[in-house]
Amino acid sequence: MSDWLSNATRLFRGQTETRVSAYELRCGCGHSLVGNRLSIPQSIPCPECQTSHFVLPVSTYPVPKPARQKGLEGWFQGTSSDGAPRDSDLPNTTSDPPDADPSGVELIEAPPRGARGDPSSSTVTGVPRPKTSVGGKSRSTDRRTGAQGKSLSSHAPPPAPVDDKSYPRQTVVTVEGVRLKPGRKGGRVFTTVRLVLVITIAVLATGVWWLNREREKGIAERTMTESGRRAATALEKGDLATAAEEYERVVAAIAFLGRDEPRALAIRQTGRETIATARLSQISLGELVTEAANSLTNLPQNWEQSFRAQYAGGWIVMDAQVTLLPIKKGQLSYNIECPLSVGPTQVRVAGEIVEFGRLPLSHVEPRRVIFAAQLNAFRTKSSTDFEWVIELNPQSGFLWSNPDTLAALGFTVDEETRAVLRQQSDLLGLSQ
Repeated sequence: MSDWLSNATRLFRGQTETRVSAYELRCGCGHSLVGNRLSIPQSIPCPECQTSHFVLPVSTYPVPKPARQKGLEGWFQGTSSDGAPRDSDLPNTTSDPPDADPSGVELIEAPPRGARGDPSSSTVTGVPRPKTSVGGKSRSTDRRTGAQGKSLSSHAPPPAPVDDKSYPRQTVVTVEGVRLKPGRKGGRVFTTVRLVLVITIAVLATGVWWLNREREKGIAERTMTESGRRAATALEKGDLATAAEEYERVVAAIAFLGRDEPRALAIRQTGRETIATARLSQISLGELVTEAANSLTNLPQNWEQSFRAQYAGGWIVMDAQVTLLPIKKGQLSYNIECPLSVGPTQVRVAGEIVEFGRLPLSHVEPRRVIFAAQLNAFRTKSSTDFEWVIELNPQSGFLWSNPDTLAALGFTVDEETRAVLRQQSDLLGLSQ
């Protein structure tokens, strides 16, 4: 009933299809009443005995289509799927085989799938096969012989034995030329019910994700407002530790929300500079190199472990000349000049700071950059190496912009330094 919607629409609008439906009734007196049904019920009197008979109207529902059965083969062809003729196409006979069942049903077993070479290899087991009748006499059809009630010629070679262990037998029920295979697997993978179920699950998962995302956005908005207020209050009181903790939450909330308006960028920059100021490394780079030289002379195997425990994660603020190095593996790298050395050993500061990408750096002319970053590692193999490398965390680095906080750290802030800080502020999108 694929067109049930159109039929129902026509029914409610009074637009029904004109259908001819005949009736035939037999009265108790033996007279037959024949006619056509109308759109309304009828009461038809018998012309012989005048008995009134009720006749139903024409059905307004569409004629149902025949149900499609799975596993039917050989219905429209003259042979079944394995090439054997259908029962209706075999020649007729009036003799019954000696093993006929009085109930009119014989028991056969079809050969398993793949054993199609000799139909006579099947034996009588327990599968019903109907008998047909022609001219009032019964006959049975045997696919093994190709005729009704007749065995194979005595001159034919004996059937090849079937090894029951080589493959499992498959039962096939044959009824009037229709082969029914029980347990057949098949069907569409994406049925209507499965498709609706998949769509429903996808919609629910999307809704849950969106609700969770909105909840997290609300939490980040409140954190940005409340923690920003507490951080500003602590900064006014000179409590850098508390201000750094609150600003750390504010910076994370701004990054989560993706805020890039000038006010949010200014709050983020103030927070990053406050965090770097409050969590400076315990010693300067010069003192760090001296301690590394002493440690490598006495206990060289313990230096890297000592560095990770005491100094990794500490912040440093640098005012250095930076040049762009040749691109390696599609990633930008920079040369940060550091005039430090221990005897013949040179000290190099390495850090692929992400925010350096905002600067118009070149491979030839160095550019003065004031920035802050976290210490990440101190690479050296022994005290006899001619180059040591101090690695910076590339994700933590940022450009400095506030001359007052820079002066509070002990840097000399002259007009040239202020000009550098103003250029970096413009690159960061900060309003002055």
